[in-house]
Amino acid sequence: MTKNDEQAKDEAEADEISNLQRSWEMFELAKLIYTKNFDNDMAFKNKRIAECWLKLGEISIEQESYEQACIDIGESIRLQEELKENRDERMLAESFYQLGLAQQFNNQFTSAKESNL
Repeated sequence: MTKNDEQAKDEAEADEISNLQRSWEMFELAKLIYTKNFDNDMAFKNKRIAECWLKLGEISIEQESYEQACIDIGESIRLQEELKENRDERMLAESFYQLGLAQQFNNQFTSAKESNL
């Protein structure tokens, strides 16, 4: 690998990190907006906040911050389970999958197995 190839690879990694950081900031901002608004439709509000938590967890997985991913995705699952009749079962299943994935990467194999049952 030449010096130019290494430099291009380093720049690509830096761009990826900044893109992940921007994504994290956008979902954090969206979560804040949903938290402070939409009090007239709590089901809509909580579903959107749960989606934001899930996406924040997915970004943490990409950044190899697995413990934070488990926390964020766990919060998403908690909110989704509160929705009961308005719950999006597909999103809940995806959340459990992502939680199991984060737990597996974090060497929490017993927890990961339980999350995916």
